[in-house]
Amino acid sequence: MDDGFSILMLWFAGAILLYAGLLAWTKDFRLIPRWRISKRMKDKKGFMVRFAKGMAVVALAPALCGVVGLLLGNAAAFAVLAVAFFFCLRAAVRIIGKVEYY
Repeated sequence: MDDGFSILMLWFAGAILLYAGLLAWTKDFRLIPRWRISKRMKDKKGFMVRFAKGMAVVALAPALCGVVGLLLGNAAAFAVLAVAFFFCLRAAVRIIGKVEYY
């Protein structure tokens, strides 16, 4: 089972993508664990779509890690995960943007 880590990362990426899809589809801010903060927002539905896009971008890091791990091995997968996670988080912060409260 040399590919266990890679398969786990692919499953993790799929779970994050399913969660992002659910957030974008329902636009219900109560699906975020700390939703009490978000109930004071001006544009709740717009924020939920941006948040779902940010989650989908973050899911790219473990997906890329899983694919690289299957092709090149676990050492390369760990390196790709660290670098990709950093850049995906930066991109997600830019996508979500500044939140306006009442």
